[in-house]
Amino acid sequence: MRSTRMMQAGLFVFLLLLASCGGGTTTSITPPAQVGSAPMSLTMRDTPPAGVTILSFEIDVTAASMVSSSSSVPLITGEPIRVEVEHLQVEKAFLSTAPVAAGTYDSIAVSFANPEMTIFNYSGAAIGSCANGATCELHPTLSPASVSYSGAPFPLTITANQPAGLLLDFNLNDSIQADLSVTPAISFTQLTTAPGGEDGEMEEIDDITGQITVVDTANNQITVQDSSSGQTFTAKVDSSTEIEDFERVGLANSFSSFQVGQIVEVDLMLMSDGTFTAKEVELKQPEGVNENQLDGQVVAIDSSTEFKMVLHDEALDDDGVEIGNILTVTLQEGATFQIDSDGIALPTTVTFLSAADLLVGQNLQIRIPSGSSGTAVTTDQLTLERSQITGKVTSPGGIIFTVGSLPAYFTNASPTITQIDVQTSSGTQFEDVTDAAGLNVGDTVSVRGLLFKTSANPLLAADSIYKRHPED
Repeated sequence: MRSTRMMQAGLFVFLLLLASCGGGTTTSITPPAQVGSAPMSLTMRDTPPAGVTILSFEIDVTAASMVSSSSSVPLITGEPIRVEVEHLQVEKAFLSTAPVAAGTYDSIAVSFANPEMTIFNYSGAAIGSCANGATCELHPTLSPASVSYSGAPFPLTITANQPAGLLLDFNLNDSIQADLSVTPAISFTQLTTAPGGEDGEMEEIDDITGQITVVDTANNQITVQDSSSGQTFTAKVDSSTEIEDFERVGLANSFSSFQVGQIVEVDLMLMSDGTFTAKEVELKQPEGVNENQLDGQVVAIDSSTEFKMVLHDEALDDDGVEIGNILTVTLQEGATFQIDSDGIALPTTVTFLSAADLLVGQNLQIRIPSGSSGTAVTTDQLTLERSQITGKVTSPGGIIFTVGSLPAYFTNASPTITQIDVQTSSGTQFEDVTDAAGLNVGDTVSVRGLLFKTSANPLLAADSIYKRHPED
């Protein structure tokens, strides 16, 4: 099953009048000019849920339309867009860009289908077929399937030739009911050019992993097909693009090394005209190598050689597993451990060298042999990647602060984890707060970074911190 990346705090619907995300479909990049219209882009993110811990939540976005008193303008066409919401606490997911006629729009209508989720039930009692203390994969009911939203920033006026963007926030707290059925609760934020960003940048879309399908040397562009959604992204590569890890296979870190068939991870900047510029391109797997790479979150440590993780992404869609599956991972003897620091400043006191450094809550990429299938896998290489965690500030500070009220997989771990120290640096990006000194006890924050096991509280070296508001 395919799933489009979705912001853990919401879906970013860039209404730039271009059809975009769709399972197995192609994302248009340059819409045809239309008289009296403007490009509109749509993205999405998610507000984390209370109660049961949601480890994975996928849903199809089947349609979205801007509605005025005289017309309805579709923003999403083609096949449904499959979105994994739970890993969007800090990130955003791109949905579409489409042309919208100038005028005033009173509301937006969005339709959903086929929710699936993986939960950890710590309610104290069974919920349906999910026993207390169990991790379960569920197919909840959805009602209603379509939602009309007319709150702020609506009524929304679109001016000809002035690009606009909307960020759709899918609030899991309010959407998931006591019986675990789903009643979509959404809201929208109008997007403008990102403050302090590149000229014309609307948003950043991070961690798109997939195969290069086109190398356009004439225009210095590459096209990457997202392995999760099947959606394709064509992005400009310029002098500011960071190109990394090609030297591992004897290639230069330059545009000349791009080849069709390589698996890469790209961070994109969504520009106000609906096009993409590559902020970073990192080689994950050379062309012709068939070993798969699975990305997921550790939810249990079973022994010194085995752990469980919930699957969030895979490089190759051919291993008989689906997003949200619970994988049992066995370490091969001599398995190697490495860190994808991606520019994050790491304290000298942290390590990730062996199974002794594994911790619930860590996000890992594991390499498995070609031909493997099913949810019981063996790995010979583990890479520590960025985790996303939401909690409440229990001890503020200038560089390091502490977060509690953690998800249940921490508080039910052995030994119990009740707090995580978050270390910031000059490279940490903040949203809705200037810096860590602006955080107070009780503030809810979503943090993203590398999570390490230490002798005291676990430590997260943060690259992004988002201060949430009561309405989130």
